[in-house]
Amino acid sequence: MPTGKLFPGPHLYAGAAITVLWALAASMTPAMAKGNDAARNAHITFNAVNVGLFLWQVPTGIEILQKVRLRLAYRARMLPGHIAMHHLCRTI
Repeated sequence: MPTGKLFPGPHLYAGAAITVLWALAASMTPAMAKGNDAARNAHITFNAVNVGLFLWQVPTGIEILQKVRLRLAYRARMLPGHIAMHHLCRTI
């Protein structure tokens, strides 16, 4: 299961975009503190897009979680009792 690799796909790209948008929104705070309305509007826009991306990402995250659970359950069935529990504890 743990391969040490990121698999590119919509969920990964949305997560990366969310991270960038958080940084951009945070970078607006010094200008907002000085009363810059353009920075305030950009901050609000970045966060609104972030919320939309996050909501769009939830179903794919649930799908990934279900795949992980199925693989862990399959592995647990394939190993003898005490070894299965030890293996599951290491992979979670």
